[in-house]
This record gives sequence, C-alpha cells and structure tokens, in this order.
Amino acid sequence: MMHPFLYILLVLLLTQTATRSSVANSHYVKSSDGNCESVQSGDWTNPATWSCNRLPTIDYLVTINAGHIITVSTHTAQAKQIIYRGGIIQFSGTGANVFVKNGSSYVVAPIIYRIRAGQQYCDQSALVFTPKTTLSFSATFDNSAIYTSQSPENQNDINKLYGFSDCNTHHSIASARFGWNWRDNALRIYAYCYRNGERVSQELGVALLNTAYDYQLSIVGGNYVFTFQGQQTVIARGCTLVESTQRYLLYPYFGGDEVAPHDITIAITDK
Repeated sequence: MMHPFLYILLVLLLTQTATRSSVANSHYVKSSDGNCESVQSGDWTNPATWSCNRLPTIDYLVTINAGHIITVSTHTAQAKQIIYRGGIIQFSGTGANVFVKNGSSYVVAPIIYRIRAGQQYCDQSALVFTPKTTLSFSATFDNSAIYTSQSPENQNDINKLYGFSDCNTHHSIASARFGWNWRDNALRIYAYCYRNGERVSQELGVALLNTAYDYQLSIVGGNYVFTFQGQQTVIARGCTLVESTQRYLLYPYFGGDEVAPHDITIAITDK
C-alpha cells in the first residue's frame, strides 16, 4: 500500500503543467452561478484556482476535486458548503479558516476526513509542517465510527484522530495525538503518544456520536498536556525541544492491525 504522502507527490509530479500548476484533470466545465469547482491546486484567493474564475462567496457551493491542494491563508474565505471529492484544503498562517453558512449566521467550516473501506490512511493526508506547540480543535464522529473488528482482540486497538510529530524525528519515534476506538458500545477517546519509539496511551473519556467535542494538545516543557471534556492529562515527552520547524501534522488513521471495515467520516475544525 503506497503511503499517501508519496501518492500525493506522485500525482502532483505527473500532472504538472507548463505553468507549474498541479492539475489532476484538465477537463472541467465552467460552473454555473452558485457553483465553483477547483481546477488546479492553488490559493483560495486566486481566481485561476476555480472553474467560476472568481473567488467563491458565501452563496457558492464549493467542490475540491481529486489531487488538488487548496491553500487558505486568509480569515475571510467563504462558501455556502464545501464538498470534498478527493482534494484537500490546507491552512497556512494564524487564524486562517473558511466560513460557511449556518442559517442566518456564519461558522468556521470543518474539514471532512474520510477513511475509505479497506484503507487505513484518510484521504486528507498531505504533509503539512506546523510551528504550533498547541493544537486546539473540535471533532465530530458520526455513526460510521461504529464498527466490529474481524478479530475480537483488535477491538482494543486505538485508531488515530489528530496530532503532530515531535522532537525533530519520525512520528513513530516521537509524537502525540488523540486516539479513539469503538469498544463496549461506546466511542472512547485516548491520549496516544510515541516516546523514544515506545507507545504510551491513556483513556480520557467517552464521546457521544454526532456531537462536537473540544480537544486540546499542548507541548509544555518536557510534557504533553491533553485536554478533553475540561480534564487535563499529562504525559512525559521524550525530549525537551519546544520550538521546531520540523513538526508535522498527523491525521485520522484506522488501526491497529486491521483496515477500515467501511467508510469512516470525521469532521474536524481547527481553532
């Protein structure tokens, strides 16, 4: 199974045009008013990124097509709704987000992460470095989080939610993220770390399906501080380095030893 980082890189290299814009499929039809699709990777604020040849507004249904990485570096991006068809949105800079319509008000658009049946990596796994020492986000699991493992002992395996690598090394050596599994008819949330290559985990609580919960993961000196449902859990790190340009984000992942038994969808909103 090809690692998604390598897959995305391969797609971008194979589809690079003379203008050095990465295009997964050049056969797009100009969208009618109210609909806007990505036609290439690029910045949200660049009209050439979109089939509507303009910046999407709050009344536009926006589609992110396969192989496209749309960079949002502003806090004024808007859409009526965002549909992901194999492409991704990545945020650059403090406060960058997309607002979507929610009745008469506007809310920050969640990123929809989907782990396909038979896969472990989600379809939103671009390699993105972050200087952050704190990740604050909300996450919502729907009924697709309910599953039964093929082997009963694998029901205890911890799936991964969101976090980052650490200590300027590979995440299998040093990292911290929230984890989850469906066990004993409940969605259980965990702190999940690698410290000097050793796995360290601790159950944090239970989350309800179709309900948004706030999560926070911070690096504080030589510790990770996990906050879930207002409770803090401290786990020691394997290094004391705090500021780093080599820390990269870690996205939803299924397993453990097994692959996803069906499509699993998780909505995450960075804060």
